[in-house]
Amino acid sequence: GAVRTLAPPVLRTLGRIYTETLEESGEERVAALSLRAIECWCRLNEIGTVRMGQIFAPTGVNILGALADGLYSNMSDVLDADSDLIETLLNQDDSNERVNLGMSIAARALSSASTPPTNQVQVAQELTGANETARINLLSELVLAVGFQRHRFVQRQQAGDVAVCRCLARTAARVLVGARGSLRTSPDDLLDLLFKAASHPSIYVSGIAIEALADCAAE
Repeated sequence: GAVRTLAPPVLRTLGRIYTETLEESGEERVAALSLRAIECWCRLNEIGTVRMGQIFAPTGVNILGALADGLYSNMSDVLDADSDLIETLLNQDDSNERVNLGMSIAARALSSASTPPTNQVQVAQELTGANETARINLLSELVLAVGFQRHRFVQRQQAGDVAVCRCLARTAARVLVGARGSLRTSPDDLLDLLFKAASHPSIYVSGIAIEALADCAAE
């Protein structure tokens, strides 16, 4: 309830960032603080992308789309808060994925035993399967949205804006790591952004991209 009350003004500001390219303002500072509060709430309550989408579904809000709009901000506080929230959601997804894997292993073990799986196990298996499908769909949307930032990355680099470039590289790196092996869309735009970031003159930007690309290449 609290997050649904807090979120609408924040989401409206994020939408205005995308449509109007707002400069630093009181609204953006409030949005940054509110995003921090939402991130803290998600972390404490172990909320991932799927649950976050379910929370906002009755309001008709595409929360991941709103977070993608926030990446158009030129204010580092908003970008950092936005990136932190995306990272927290994806970290919880990773934890949930391990739970799903455990459920799958348990179901296979029971199916090979003489006793058939209980109804509870079957229901849990169906639920985890549905959640995994929803997670992949949401993650695919996020990959596309962050990939769209590749042109703006070049623009901000040409403007000497290291802070924005660092935030975009950081978000792209985290999304790429979270998306490995479970995508229904091409990550080419996301990879293009990271390759651009890898050649950035600042080690604070290039280091993030090089590490993410190396991790993915190693798998």
